[in-house]
Amino acid sequence: MASAKVLVASCPADDSNVEVVRTAERLCRSGRDGAASPLIAITRLLEPARRHDLERALAEARPRRLELRPLSIPASAARALLLRHPPDASVDVAGGQIPSVVILGFGALGEALALQAVQLSASGLVLTVLDRDASARGVSLLRRCPGLAEVCRATFLDVDPEALAGTNGLDRLPAHQAPSAIYVCFDDDEQNLRILRALRGWLARRASWDPPVYVSISRPKELDPGRVAEDRVVLFGDLAETCSVEMLLDEKLDVLARSVHAFHVEGIEGEGSELPETYREASRRQADHIDVKLRAIGSRPVPRGSAPPFFFSEDEVELLARLEHARWMAERVVDGWRYGPVRDDARRIHDLLVPWEQLAENARERDRIAVRAIPTLLERVGRTIARDLVVGVVGRSSARLSARSWRDLLQPQIQTIVRRFPDRRLVATTALTDPAARAAAQVILEQPQAGLVVPRVVPLADIARSLGENENREAFWQLVACAERCFALGVPEDGAEMPAPRDSLDPVREARLCAFLAERSDVLITAGAGFEAIPAGSLPAGRQPGRPAECLRIDLDPAAHTASWQVRS
Repeated sequence: MASAKVLVASCPADDSNVEVVRTAERLCRSGRDGAASPLIAITRLLEPARRHDLERALAEARPRRLELRPLSIPASAARALLLRHPPDASVDVAGGQIPSVVILGFGALGEALALQAVQLSASGLVLTVLDRDASARGVSLLRRCPGLAEVCRATFLDVDPEALAGTNGLDRLPAHQAPSAIYVCFDDDEQNLRILRALRGWLARRASWDPPVYVSISRPKELDPGRVAEDRVVLFGDLAETCSVEMLLDEKLDVLARSVHAFHVEGIEGEGSELPETYREASRRQADHIDVKLRAIGSRPVPRGSAPPFFFSEDEVELLARLEHARWMAERVVDGWRYGPVRDDARRIHDLLVPWEQLAENARERDRIAVRAIPTLLERVGRTIARDLVVGVVGRSSARLSARSWRDLLQPQIQTIVRRFPDRRLVATTALTDPAARAAAQVILEQPQAGLVVPRVVPLADIARSLGENENREAFWQLVACAERCFALGVPEDGAEMPAPRDSLDPVREARLCAFLAERSDVLITAGAGFEAIPAGSLPAGRQPGRPAECLRIDLDPAAHTASWQVRS
């Protein structure tokens, strides 16, 4: 104990792990006088009450020689996955869509995914769980988290895992609710692969749904790549990664969380670095949600120096303060708290677990302070905030040009946009249904910090099958994989199939796409004839704060190889 930096206690029983930590703490008190930092005790405790009791006991010890951290490989895997692929990446949050998550397998990993998704969703969550004893496990979860129903609409369906790998087990899923993401996370890799195979056939009959599928595979390097060669399938849960020292210590994921924690420490006089692990975990959750908030106002963290100093408008502060309160409520609920008129920490009752409209002004101001601190917190870890410049692109497949010719026509326009808006991060927004849109997305993604948003109006697999002779299908899927968001745009939710695009989109889908791009784009690029009716960017009186004061429209003429510009301000 005198020289150790990390202790891992992972005995099967909570009592054994508590005794290990208490013994280590006693030894540290007498044998770590010269240590520069406390011993980190990564401890497996299944019962939240035992963890909180141990945290309180350790918090009373002075001087503090031991720092308790939870050991949960499923929770670490879920956190890492959902930070890379957040629940709102497959929905149009600005358009009012709510993530609808399907979890197949509700063991420790499935539950960890559900609870992490609840805390990372800005606008609520629809959760559907399928497993052999899903309803009983759901009752157990709601007993531990009695307020969960207030922040999440959950359905638990009892389905045998073998039935999910068969022909009709997946038919238990609600036909009216298109899933925005599906997670396959049983404990057996082979079972997950069988279910994935069944999922492919099931989704092929419901082409309009087209959700990403995340499959837990503990040893992916041992797999034949052909068994999971699917364009919207993501593997996660690699034990070599989730059991690494870096993951156990959360070193990579906790860079920003440490900045948030330091901010809280500075605000609590006399506590210093002695705050218990409960506060550290709260800092992690608050840090994880910063990206969610910034996406809500069309912004992203970028390396310091690549964007000018950033300031929130008062309207943005108010919006994000509401999101912060909703996030905090979800965090408290997941930890088993419930509402009561008088706060009682021992019984996990809190008087602030109420909607924003019912909060007292001093409580609202605390949320505003947390929001205003975000630029400073990011600055401390070498980041700043850049506002997005949404570049919408729409064209027609009938406007025949080679990919090289489209690039030659588009590159000067994109470079002019970059010079005109040097403080913005370009975000290509396109359905990828035509060569011009795909070429524009590729050119824009070559710019520093650029992003891609894909509003789907036809299934991506159908677009891939309709690619021209000079376009590479693998390159198309690599482009899709770069998308920060990929969501269905007004697609029917009844599972009806949609025709593959040929020379052009059908008029209804094209009109829907054009209306969406006209409303959301700061710069609108059209390729080919027939788009004259689209306005040159929307500039209503209620234009969102932070968007440029002017909108641009660029009409490309592929026949003449020219571009004409219009400006509205």
